[in-house]
Amino acid sequence: MHIRILTSCTKKKAVSCLNPITAKDFERGGKHLEERESELRDYQLPAGEMYTGLQHRYLMNGVRAVRKGKPEFDIDVAIISAGYGIVTEDDIIAPYERGFNGKPKTEIRELSDRLDIPKESRRFLAQPADLILILLGGKYLHAVDFDETVVFGGDTLLFCSQSAVKSLPDWEEVKKVPVTQETARRFSEALVRLKGILAKRLLLKIAQDSTAAGSLMQPQTDVVNALDTDGLQTKLEL
Repeated sequence: MHIRILTSCTKKKAVSCLNPITAKDFERGGKHLEERESELRDYQLPAGEMYTGLQHRYLMNGVRAVRKGKPEFDIDVAIISAGYGIVTEDDIIAPYERGFNGKPKTEIRELSDRLDIPKESRRFLAQPADLILILLGGKYLHAVDFDETVVFGGDTLLFCSQSAVKSLPDWEEVKKVPVTQETARRFSEALVRLKGILAKRLLLKIAQDSTAAGSLMQPQTDVVNALDTDGLQTKLEL
């Protein structure tokens, strides 16, 4: 089974330093950015390991667990970074400080376009897959600028806010799954980590039964309910 996952970066990083790459460094780009990255070579990590925010940690724990138990599964993870654009989990990056939070929508769109985030996210999602998972909050959904023209390479579960469920197009291949404060109370978890928890549960469920992906895509299936009542622990350890 081939699974593709599009998720977001986090402010928390696995390593810290006194002089991380800044927004000004990214803006100068080119040789200057290369020099800054060279200065931070000892602090660099693959993107999949660099981010340590709760959503990302839960997601990657699920990815690693499935890879260990089901090596025949092929899982590709792409991360939207406000510094580097779209990166894969294996791309080596340096510690940096630049995010979308606190920025107005116009600034997010301008930055996103400069980083080719809409174009590269579409390229990633259009590639064939048995299942695609999208785990994005409002700022990142604004950055990717999804519209009716987005092509999905397979059945897609999009975990997002209730407002995004209503505002995003109704694509034929996409099932939108609202993640709300009510969902957080149901799982007794903080909303900030909930998409990662649901993704981990989903991956473990599919690893146990690969036919579960098709069942979750059925219109009558309540995805959140299926991930809450399938025998998996309500609390998943990090």
